[in-house]
Amino acid sequence: MKIVVLSDMNWEQHLRSISRTEVDSVTLETLKKSRYFSIQRYLQIVIDEEAEMVIIAGDVTGDGSCGHGFHHAFMVFLSMLEQLKIPSCFISGNHDEQVYYEQVTQFSEGLKYSHEISNKTKTINGLQILGVPYETTYSKSKIKNLLNTFQDNYDVVVAHSQLKRRIRLFDLDAKLVLTGHYDRKLMGFSGATFISLDNDDREMSYATINTYEGGFNASICIKNTDDEIFRFTESSDKIQSLERSHVLNMNNVPSTDLRILEMHSENSLLDKDYEQSGYQKYIRGVQYLQLLERLRFVKNDESLRPTLSVMSQFIDTQITANYRVSESLIIDYLGKRTR
Repeated sequence: MKIVVLSDMNWEQHLRSISRTEVDSVTLETLKKSRYFSIQRYLQIVIDEEAEMVIIAGDVTGDGSCGHGFHHAFMVFLSMLEQLKIPSCFISGNHDEQVYYEQVTQFSEGLKYSHEISNKTKTINGLQILGVPYETTYSKSKIKNLLNTFQDNYDVVVAHSQLKRRIRLFDLDAKLVLTGHYDRKLMGFSGATFISLDNDDREMSYATINTYEGGFNASICIKNTDDEIFRFTESSDKIQSLERSHVLNMNNVPSTDLRILEMHSENSLLDKDYEQSGYQKYIRGVQYLQLLERLRFVKNDESLRPTLSVMSQFIDTQITANYRVSESLIIDYLGKRTR
């Protein structure tokens, strides 16, 4: 089964003017009009990838780049998936204002193939999926309650999580942990395959998961305005091993050895292509994985008192193209008494 994962939907400004009546009138044929370009762009990914399921990891009615109020645009997208009979599920993100998101939720209740799963589980095409919205990951008490409530085995956990709370998602028993909101990664940790996605008005990242008996292949893909695609693929049997994939392909042709790029300093990447190079440098999450492993070890070792000194080697370490490890990230996980 082929799954496409989207997040942080970036809509063209004029799509705010779509009315509720217009939502019901759009067909797969009329969607080809230039007015619906950004909706068609997302749908075309689903079609080109021959997806049998679509998972949307939050920020569906707007994001930090385009703003808010695009609930009708997202309804059109769900309606197109409905017409194609492709099952989908989605959760809320930090840019999904309640007044708009509630309308989307109500709309999805009238659809056969679409499911809102914030703080819920849903079995779709035989996969048990748990949704963890931003409002839950933002609150320590809410995510603690979620961890206490949902203790089954899940095939997929889909979240919209801020960076410092993502380690808590691995306390859930899941094969796949997906999150929107920020950063682009494909890596393994604690027995799970982890994928993070984001989008802006120039590029969009999405993921594909191709399941087969006994495992799956996962890819993170970046499509820019020129429709060039960068694709990094990892198999589930290698994601937890030392024999990880390291070749990033562009237009199905090997283009970058990520092991070499990971050895470059930040200063050596400060050129006009830094943003793309920065994402590629950290896409395998080498530094991030080391941080997560150390945090988990320190927290679980009863003989080792959690202090900033035992984590000092990681403070100020670059783990994404735009983020360094802070004391607050460490304290957030290890506890307030970590000093």
